[in-house]
Amino acid sequence: MDTITLPQTFFTLQDLSSLGGTVIAVYVIVSFLKDYLKILGKRISKDGSGDWIVRPSSVLISFLIIIWTLVIREEVSAENIGLAIINAFLVALIAGAAHDYIVAPTKEKAVFQAMDKENLKNNLENQGSSEAKNISNPNNISG
Repeated sequence: MDTITLPQTFFTLQDLSSLGGTVIAVYVIVSFLKDYLKILGKRISKDGSGDWIVRPSSVLISFLIIIWTLVIREEVSAENIGLAIINAFLVALIAGAAHDYIVAPTKEKAVFQAMDKENLKNNLENQGSSEAKNISNPNNISG
C-alpha cells in the first residue's frame, strides 16, 4: 500500500509559479470564499441564484495570483499579462474540475442515501408499519 506524505513546507514563489501550485492555491482560496461569494451573487442576481459568481471569481483569483508572481519575479510585460489572462482561465477550469472530482461523488452519495431513505419510508408506509414515521423524524438518531 502506498503511503501518503504530507508536505513539510509552505507554498513558495516557485510553487505558485507552476500550474499545479496555482491550481491548488485557487482551489483552496475559492473553497474558503465560496459561501461568501454565493451570498454576494444572490444579492446581485435577479433570479436569486448565487452559484454563477464562483467561476468568474475563480478566474479573477487565478489572474491575481499569476500577476502577483509576475510582479514579484519582475517579469511584467504585455506578453506575460496576455498569457496570464489565458492561463487564469486554464487554472480556474482545472480547479473547478478538481472540485467536481472531489465533491461531486460525495454529493451523489448523499442524494442516493436520501433516495434510499425515502424508498424505505414509502415501502414501510405501504406495508402499514408505524416505523415509517421514525424515518422522517429529524429527532430520530437511527433514521
